[in-house]
Amino acid sequence: MKLTHPVVLLLGAGATRGGLQTQSPPPPVDMDFFEIAGQIKGHGTPKLAHAVLEDVWKLYGRLSGVGLESYYRDIETRAKIGSFATTANKPKDWQKRQEKLEELIRRVIIHTTCKEQTGHLKARNSNFHAAIASLPATPVGEYDVIVDYKGLRRPPIGSQFRSHFEWQVQTYAWLRGQMPGVRRVGAGVLIFVNELSPSQTDIEDLQGELQRGEADVVPVNGTQDYYAIHRYSPRNSLPNLTLDFRLRRAIKVIDVSDNLLLNALREIDGVVTQIESSAFVEHNTGNIPSHWQACGGANDCVACDFVHFCPSPYGHREPGDPPKPLPSAPG
Repeated sequence: MKLTHPVVLLLGAGATRGGLQTQSPPPPVDMDFFEIAGQIKGHGTPKLAHAVLEDVWKLYGRLSGVGLESYYRDIETRAKIGSFATTANKPKDWQKRQEKLEELIRRVIIHTTCKEQTGHLKARNSNFHAAIASLPATPVGEYDVIVDYKGLRRPPIGSQFRSHFEWQVQTYAWLRGQMPGVRRVGAGVLIFVNELSPSQTDIEDLQGELQRGEADVVPVNGTQDYYAIHRYSPRNSLPNLTLDFRLRRAIKVIDVSDNLLLNALREIDGVVTQIESSAFVEHNTGNIPSHWQACGGANDCVACDFVHFCPSPYGHREPGDPPKPLPSAPG
């Protein structure tokens, strides 16, 4: 495949699916790979897909709920075992099954992300290409764009994660610039994948942010998206938001000016120093609550294993709130 500059590379199944979701069939993700593979037409791919799907059915007795990664790891392991262990039963050619699957993966990726043009393959332009191309000011000449995608929704104004995510991308840009013989980084891009297909919780969170003035990308008053969001209720089906609005919510362009890169490095160094210091003292004292700053949000505390004995979980940090009592050991 020939790539010409400027190039936007979508790394990861989620970002690829989000960028090309409007085409049919779209690029697959892990859990719908076999469903998408069955929709590919031409070049002998349907016959190959049928053979692979038959192998999956013989192994699991089902196709629904079987992910690409789990199946690949399964037959890869069996092929390895079969290379040095014999079986009393009729052996199955696991190596052949693995080769068929790998060829099907190659074909599915090509069919869903490329198009044939004058005898060679050309990568399809995604929604993200169009968004970057439409920036009001882009650097002159050749440059790279650092793209980082997050499997969550766009953080509201005031969220610490807005700065953290920007520092990450700016740090990546600085690291890229330290490599010899590379083009300069012209911009960074954050892609919030959840915004491409928001869930019920995502819509409810957005409604609250609009009421509090915490959303930085909002629907224009009186538009389809405006009424769809403001009239939404959990009793109703999810609103059908326009692709343009979802893309504006999903894509955030990050400035990679030199002064901002240096600031990002200082901020990241500070975070790393705090983590290393806390871990060092915890290791020496055996005490977790006294040496880690309780700074997580509501969702962080839900996922944290230490929330049950944290002296200051989310919701207990307002002035005047007494520290949460530590649980006593059983017995």
